[in-house]
Amino acid sequence: YDKPFINLLDNSLEKVEYKRNQKIKIKYKNENINYSLSDINDQFKLISSSTIKGTTILTLIAALFYAGGGYLIIDEMEAHLNKKLVEFIIGLFMDENINKNGSVLIFTTQYLEIVDLNKRKDAIYVASKEANYNLKLEKLSDIINHSDAKENEVLLSKYLKNTSLDFEIMQKVKELIYSI
Repeated sequence: YDKPFINLLDNSLEKVEYKRNQKIKIKYKNENINYSLSDINDQFKLISSSTIKGTTILTLIAALFYAGGGYLIIDEMEAHLNKKLVEFIIGLFMDENINKNGSVLIFTTQYLEIVDLNKRKDAIYVASKEANYNLKLEKLSDIINHSDAKENEVLLSKYLKNTSLDFEIMQKVKELIYSI
């Protein structure tokens, strides 16, 4: 991994080297130990999942931009990632000076504040379940008529059906836990 990618996520790491079919080499700053791991899954013992996920995503973005464009799909982008890093990643795609070929980031999220970062409201889709439990996708711009409303506030409210947790069921869970 490139050092700036690693240091953005964990500035205590000095070096992480991985070559196909070879050992992973990890070195921390202020330590005289060079770790050498034979199994790629062993890196989780020394490096946080957020550092691994973040570095992987940043590497994929760099490769995507270098290749001249394309699509990057990330399910639950905020899982294991700092909110500021998620905002940084979205910003890379929104910056025309960096994303020169119009690469597209497609992601799911439960950080509803993120939708307010997107300038193109027609690019935000809302997933909800219908009465028959089928999944329904709608453009947020087709649902909301208020141009002055913050999208995340609308999503958190009961304005859109079946997009947030049911208060009555939450109360039942709370009562069940209390009774234990």
